[in-house]
Amino acid sequence: MKVPMRTARALVLLLLLALSASAQRSDGNVRRIVAGAGAIQANTYVNRSIGVSYEFPAGWRAQTPAMPPKFADRPFPVAILTAQPLVARNVSIALLMMPLDALASVPAEERRDAGKFLERWARASERTEDAHLAIIGAIHPIEVDSHSFVRADVRRSGHAAESYASVFAGPVNGIMFVLELDAPSLAEANGLTDVSDSLTFFPPDDPDDTPQPPLVVHADPSTVKRITISESAARARVRTKVDPQYPAEALERAVEGDVMIDIVVGADGNVAEATVLSGHPLLNDAALDAIKQWTFEPMTVDGAPAETQTKIRVRFSLSTARQSS
Repeated sequence: MKVPMRTARALVLLLLLALSASAQRSDGNVRRIVAGAGAIQANTYVNRSIGVSYEFPAGWRAQTPAMPPKFADRPFPVAILTAQPLVARNVSIALLMMPLDALASVPAEERRDAGKFLERWARASERTEDAHLAIIGAIHPIEVDSHSFVRADVRRSGHAAESYASVFAGPVNGIMFVLELDAPSLAEANGLTDVSDSLTFFPPDDPDDTPQPPLVVHADPSTVKRITISESAARARVRTKVDPQYPAEALERAVEGDVMIDIVVGADGNVAEATVLSGHPLLNDAALDAIKQWTFEPMTVDGAPAETQTKIRVRFSLSTARQSS
């Protein structure tokens, strides 16, 4: 019997949903990682699919970054929550994760060793063009919500400015969780460590018995279509728009103008990639920070989730900034 093309596509989509919802077994724990399942209410992030809750400071702006189509076999954890103060400060919090069974190149008996995980992460960062991560001093054992974690101080270099972080890492529910507290100085990073107390864990929801949040399907990267759309078409699909903070130094120097950014919007509507194409150095970072928080209506092509690529112009006007101040 010949299956109509539309029906065949629907069956493929249902299969992808089923694969995303399937239980996975790691270190005796059954859990399901659901893309986009994390939710923020007030100043608390909860993801029941992996059994984690985190209360970030009140008055901070938070977002849930898009999860990748698949987890690479490398010690680079993926951010599932980022938060920054509403008032511009160079401090931030990031909650990251890496499924233990994604670390296929690491011996099974070492996958739960958080200290070795941080060391592999630091060594791997030396071979990338991104910021290098260097562990400062010793890695100390610590308890977080009755679970065995480790804590380390790290220094990041390779960006425009060097930064520091206090990092907590530990395995729970078959996941290596990492809480990263970033600041311009080590003293400021250590001053944020009290917020680790609000990181809590619980048994993940049973994927077979408990209703789950709507799934955002991330198929294999080779099967996800990426289409290019115009800036006007992209702006028409904006759900959440965040205006940039005008950098103080740019205001003092009377710098204004446009920053052109190339972005890739993931299948879930979150900005997955953002790259500055042109703009003034004093304005570029502020434009990037704002654009990364935009969300869009998810795109589908022939009924299947699709990524979109476009260019967005972010305008900095001195007259507008002075009127609003």
